[in-house]
Amino acid sequence: MARVENFFIDFSSIYEELEATADITPLLQIITEQIETMLNPQSLGKFTEMALQLICDSIINNGGDRQLKSYTEFYTGKGFADIFVKNTYPNGHNFMLELKYLHKKDGSKPAVEGKLLEAKDEIEKYRDGSVLREKVDTHPLDCYAIVFVGSECRVCQKI
Repeated sequence: MARVENFFIDFSSIYEELEATADITPLLQIITEQIETMLNPQSLGKFTEMALQLICDSIINNGGDRQLKSYTEFYTGKGFADIFVKNTYPNGHNFMLELKYLHKKDGSKPAVEGKLLEAKDEIEKYRDGSVLREKVDTHPLDCYAIVFVGSECRVCQKI
């Protein structure tokens, strides 16, 4: 897992997981850790889905010359996916992440389920976009609906 040391963050372990195994669990753990350690309660109270997208994007793109490239609000041809991750690793998986965010006070089970359904509907629409299909090329595409409540990843479902 990533550690913050003098503002340098080493994410090399998640790149290997994402490039080779398509397991996004370490990415979600690092996002959670970054939100918990870098934001105070006042900042978390003003947190938004866009902030979540930017954290995710910066973590993925932190790899320098790695084989992953993240795009926020990626136009698929049928709308804008929150995060698209292009993977050039041989046989590597591409990812489409549809992120939803709720503040803790709004994180009831029905609210989470509503956000999950919203994310699933968006994924179903976006995955058939011609621009996305062209960008994915011959690589597999793994789509995830992800709901954060506060700093906690409450739901991550592969669609």
